[in-house]
Amino acid sequence: AYRSDHPWRKPAPGMIHDLLDHWPVAIESSCMIGDKSLDMAAAAAGGLNGYLFNGRNLAEFVATHGL
Repeated sequence: AYRSDHPWRKPAPGMIHDLLDHWPVAIESSCMIGDKSLDMAAAAAGGLNGYLFNGRNLAEFVATHGL
């Protein structure tokens, strides 16, 4: 039951679109950080820049990428 296709399941951008519909997000200055290729595909489908996180130190990752 949990493996069915749904517009909110990555790589579909449903969660991103819902967020943009309900919150005042400036998409042009926003990004998505994820740890899987599906996260990057969802970011691209939602119109966001995606950054693949290596799973170590998030603060360091953000600083290194200027986010």
